[in-house]
Amino acid sequence: THVPYRDSKMTRILQDSLGGNCRTTMFICCSPSAFNDAETKSTLMFGQRAKTIKNTASVNLELTAEQWKRKYEKEKEKNKNLKENIQRLEAELNRWRNGESITPLMDLMAVIPVESDVSEDTALDNQSSGTCEPIPEEDKLKYEEEIRKLYKQLDDK
Repeated sequence: THVPYRDSKMTRILQDSLGGNCRTTMFICCSPSAFNDAETKSTLMFGQRAKTIKNTASVNLELTAEQWKRKYEKEKEKNKNLKENIQRLEAELNRWRNGESITPLMDLMAVIPVESDVSEDTALDNQSSGTCEPIPEEDKLKYEEEIRKLYKQLDDK
């Protein structure tokens, strides 16, 4: 199997800088000259592939057993939330395949995970404060238009 740019000069030069616990800034230098056409194209394609790399820089720390346990529990919770999100999206896909119409608001609710960082006390306060009021039609239209714009921005990327 051929992996593009694995054997390129630029990859070899930058192999110590790419990846790991560091932030990497890349400058791509191109020439408008027809003489350097092939090299410019290759460089631009390399830059396009390199910018898709997602790396999180972090400081190497020695964690205690308790910290590892908390980190494990946090990752376990995140994994559970992602699995629930997958199930929700699969159910929505099945509804869509069965011919049901899916509104953009339903799409947004399925994509955005619900954070569980809110304390239970505030949740109880909100429940006891009264009934929820429906969203006015003009606000609803405004939100749906904003959601469409955000989806368009995502599609443009």
